[in-house]
Amino acid sequence: MVGLAALVYWLSTGISFDIACETHKTPKEQEPELFISGQGKRYMLLLSQDDSLSLVEFDRKRAMSGDKP
Repeated sequence: MVGLAALVYWLSTGISFDIACETHKTPKEQEPELFISGQGKRYMLLLSQDDSLSLVEFDRKRAMSGDKP
C-alpha cells in the first residue's frame, strides 16, 4: 500500500508515469522492505544540475536547502 501511495504522490507532482514507475522499481529491487511502512531506509528524489532526477539516500540538509548538487 505504501508503494501505491508513493506512485500517486509522484504522479501528483507532475512526474511522468514512466519515471514514477522506474523510481518505484529501482529501490524496491535494492531494498525490498522499503515500501513496508516503518521499515527500510529513507530516500529522496534529487534534481541534478543537468535537470535529471536521481534517487538518493535521504539527506536532511540537502532536502531542506533545495540546492542542486
